[in-house]
Amino acid sequence: MLAKVEMDAVLIVTPHADHFEQVSDSLDAGLHVLVEKPMVITSADARKVIKRAAKKKRIVSVAFPGTFTQSINIFGLNGQGRIG
Repeated sequence: MLAKVEMDAVLIVTPHADHFEQVSDSLDAGLHVLVEKPMVITSADARKVIKRAAKKKRIVSVAFPGTFTQSINIFGLNGQGRIG
């Protein structure tokens, strides 16, 4: 999907064990990343992600799991054409 769809950023809300690979692949594709907490499982992987983001000049942000709450209604904003 990273190579098939033109994007500026990704939202990663998958099982924690998948985060490191998905965040890394997204950064390598030149995307900013919003990832649900925990960012990754180990501190060593966290350091790798931080270094990779800095090298790629991309932002990685860790979100509280609340994508479907009214205070963080990403899908509603997208439907309004405000993001996406």
